[in-house]
Amino acid sequence: MFKIFLVTSTLSFLSIFVNSQTKIKDYPEGIYDSFENFSQKIPSKTNYQLTVKTHIGKITDYKFYDEKNKRVKNVFAIVYEGNLYISPKKIKSVFTSEGKDFGPERANNFLKIQEQGKFLYAEGIYGSSSAAFSSGLLGGGIGGLIMYPVICKPRGIIYLEEDNSFFLIRNPKRFKKFISEKYPDFNLQKIKKMENEKNIELYKRILNEI
Repeated sequence: MFKIFLVTSTLSFLSIFVNSQTKIKDYPEGIYDSFENFSQKIPSKTNYQLTVKTHIGKITDYKFYDEKNKRVKNVFAIVYEGNLYISPKKIKSVFTSEGKDFGPERANNFLKIQEQGKFLYAEGIYGSSSAAFSSGLLGGGIGGLIMYPVICKPRGIIYLEEDNSFFLIRNPKRFKKFISEKYPDFNLQKIKKMENEKNIELYKRILNEI
């Protein structure tokens, strides 16, 4: 009887462990200089003063300033007043192969992390460098630079803690492929796109269903 109870308890514990999810609250307040610090949830700096300014565009992103009013740029992540912010420039180095060709529109502004289901999720304006290059070839150097912001558009980003990487959602087709491979038991067919629903909203709805 005791052995049965022990086995059942062990299985229950493993089930909880496997289904556990990363939460924003798991990250202590501080500045995370590198992805290594971030992945280990150990901030590089905890004694600091920051000011945050909101930038509202196609998406809302954020600028940080230190106590000397100097712009904070080259750090991986910041946890400030209970919110988690990620550098769109720094996470590019840990994108899966899907995102290697993409760069952020505003590299030094930070993206605010959300919780969608069991995932840490963000939205950023990213564009394909190869598409920008093609535009430059077609429209000339200046034309290409002017067209680049048009190529950039809001894209979802998912943190894959178990893989030590971030997945950039390039488009609905690739997102569907990602879900099918990563979560084969999830029935994507039951998710119907609502009228006038944007792709970004659809991604979040699916992530909350998994």
